[in-house]
Amino acid sequence: MATTAKSQFFAANSLRLTILPKPLNLAERRQIYHHLQTFGDILYFKSLHYNRTIDQPNNYLIIYRDASSATRLRQSTPKNLTIQRRPFDPVSLHWPFQTTPSNPPNPLSLSPAPKAPPRASPTNIYRSTRSLRFDVNPPEGSEAEEEAAAKKRQAIDATDVDAQTDVQVRMTSAAWRGEQRAELREWAAPYWGPFRVEGSMMQRELAMEVPLVGLSDVGGVVKRALPGPILTRRRDRERVTLGLRQMYKNALKEKKAREGVNKEVQ
Repeated sequence: MATTAKSQFFAANSLRLTILPKPLNLAERRQIYHHLQTFGDILYFKSLHYNRTIDQPNNYLIIYRDASSATRLRQSTPKNLTIQRRPFDPVSLHWPFQTTPSNPPNPLSLSPAPKAPPRASPTNIYRSTRSLRFDVNPPEGSEAEEEAAAKKRQAIDATDVDAQTDVQVRMTSAAWRGEQRAELREWAAPYWGPFRVEGSMMQRELAMEVPLVGLSDVGGVVKRALPGPILTRRRDRERVTLGLRQMYKNALKEKKAREGVNKEVQ
């Protein structure tokens, strides 16, 4: 009963969002999340990309603290939302600790090999907070080269700001008809926290596939194994060989026990 009431409570506060086109990175999802926060306090906002019961990868599950917040979002959709998107530039992305020389040496030449470049350090590698790009030719350390590198970085940052474009995304919402227990346990719950061991793999699969509460409960009787000492004593008793005299005495005891029971009944 408590689980059913909890599921019904979350059903009033939860919605399934469909966003087209799909956000490309965390920055775009963060802009959408900030817009959704204007309707109320958000408890969970997770992507359903890896959910096997949802066919479309651009669906999101959102659960508000208050049912009125979910109602306002439901009434305001479908709507168009403007987000900022910067075009992807694969040429400018480089691994920070891997530098490629501009003039590689000829392996067939007999001249001595050039000296190895200086070891990468935080002063020689600059990471832009806007574009997450690294300078291919780091400065050697002189003041003139450092000033030239700083001007170059400022020009790159200005180019990144100018390269941002506005993109229209279409947002639609619908009532969440699924079962919230699997979503909160498998996708929304953190993996580093406490967990509950399932009874069997069949129970776990049914809990993820069946949308209604109670239909995935699987019951079964498991025969428990006896402790080792009890089995040892039982084997010892069966291993003892009885003689004819001992067997005769045991039969007399059983006969007297049966006769005593019969007398009490009469």
